[in-house]
Amino acid sequence: MSNAKRYNPQLEKISGKVRGIGLYLLPMPLALMTVIALWKGDLSGVLMGAIEFSLFTLAAIIARHGFRLEQEYTRRKIARAPRPPWKSLAAATLGIATGATAWLSSGYGAGISALFGLGAFVSFHLLYGLDPRRDKSGNISLGVTAKEVIELLEKAGGKLTELERAGNRIHELDYARSIRRIVTNTRAIIDGIEADPSDLARSRKFLNTYLAGILRVTNSYLRVQDGEPGSDLKQGFGSLLNDFERTVQDHQAELLENDRFNLDVQIKVLETQLNKEGIY
Repeated sequence: MSNAKRYNPQLEKISGKVRGIGLYLLPMPLALMTVIALWKGDLSGVLMGAIEFSLFTLAAIIARHGFRLEQEYTRRKIARAPRPPWKSLAAATLGIATGATAWLSSGYGAGISALFGLGAFVSFHLLYGLDPRRDKSGNISLGVTAKEVIELLEKAGGKLTELERAGNRIHELDYARSIRRIVTNTRAIIDGIEADPSDLARSRKFLNTYLAGILRVTNSYLRVQDGEPGSDLKQGFGSLLNDFERTVQDHQAELLENDRFNLDVQIKVLETQLNKEGIY
């Protein structure tokens, strides 16, 4: 137990941001060569250097996108495998960039250049690993499918992201804080559904209807807030946010109460079994 590492979300977040940064450094010599070719008036050298530099940079961009998706996939209990396989696409692009550079700029033959490209492809996968291939189904209960849970949570997550962005554009600080609390508490509900998909049935209307409704109203308020909306409209929007905050809190309490009820049932069932065995 002494070797166990405590999960640190902030450290994981920083690690995800830093991972793959070194890929952007690979084409730096090509950038220097391209500048030198431009200074010498070597247009073909400039063109080849620009193409090769672009390929390496494209590989880094694709890889970083793949790393972000993989980090999100790892964090979630229920998730789709990233599609397409972005890390493999990045490895292929890096291999093409390496082979093209060896052939066009370093004077190697086609066969040797292809081997360089293959080496870069394999090295990328050895360093960063393969893409996740399977969807994570988590603890799916009877009466609900993994596809159903994933689709609902993805849609809800998208709505939350939109609501968070809308909240950042609200001028009134109290309203903006209220929206942030709504987003935080609703994300907690989504995390709870991932841990226990049986909560999906009770949360379906909340995530599909209520969340979409508050997002629609918030976007409508954003369209008129710069036109100095009247006090009645402001108060109405503020009251709606307060009501929705209470709705989120009530729904959290409902799910928690259901979890407690299920635990009580499980304890009673266990006590009955132990009594039958003469142990309890």
